Amino acid sequence: MKPEKNQNSQTIILCGRGKCCPKITKEKTSKEEYITISDDYDGIVKLTIEEAKDLKKAISKLLD
Repeated sequence: MKPEKNQNSQTIILCGRGKCCPKITKEKTSKEEYITISDDYDGIVKLTIEEAKDLKKAISKLLD
């Protein structure tokens, strides 16, 4: 994993080897904070922080 950070966002590139890796970004606007997951095929999923927390719980259950 390779973290990147700027003023309004934090990004983690999951494989860290180049542009073909999925990215998870936490972004803040004046009105909201959200998570986006983007892949190398231009697919994007935008989640609220609560939805991202629910996703984390669901993934944890699958991996247990």
